[in-house]
Amino acid sequence: MKMTGLENLYKDIKNKQMTYCIFNYTHNRIELEIMFDINPKPFKLLIIKKYSNKTLLLDILNGFKLDIFLSKEKYQILLDILDIKGGGATPFSTKKFFEELNSAIPSAIVQYDLNSNLRHIISQIKNFEDADLIYVKHLIDWNKINSGKHVSQKNRDKTEYLYPDIFKIIKDKNISVVYTNNKDSSKYTNIEDIEIING
Repeated sequence: MKMTGLENLYKDIKNKQMTYCIFNYTHNRIELEIMFDINPKPFKLLIIKKYSNKTLLLDILNGFKLDIFLSKEKYQILLDILDIKGGGATPFSTKKFFEELNSAIPSAIVQYDLNSNLRHIISQIKNFEDADLIYVKHLIDWNKINSGKHVSQKNRDKTEYLYPDIFKIIKDKNISVVYTNNKDSSKYTNIEDIEIING
């Protein structure tokens, strides 16, 4: 099935030089967060049940095609996410579900505030380095330390997904974000509030 909604969204993501978009979607009163990620190949569509750690990761193939014939395991995960019990009079249709989702996809990136649960899920799904460390502790400006060290690509990737606003400001600088699992650091989401270690 061609996900035409993702095609339009892809253009806006590329135009804004971003790598992903997250938007809300509600199906039969079940609140979901949908993440469309154009960084990996093939692209990824991540379905997250809000207020939980239940997720389903799907490939979006060339031409924005999605295989709606899910494996038995993925089909069961989707039923679980949507709180659908088996054995109903009319079986659940993945085709209908994805058609409805497709019609609800925004054509442009929407502003989305990442919460701690969503950051944790993304960090795990993307298999980031130290995936459990999702809070910003401080920044290190390697140029001011004069240590000869440089920010790693892994650090850049993690920051781009978990803290896109911070990433926009430091992406062209030799600055690393130091992460912690300390929730007290979660208030440091505005770059003006974050300590920069210069040596």
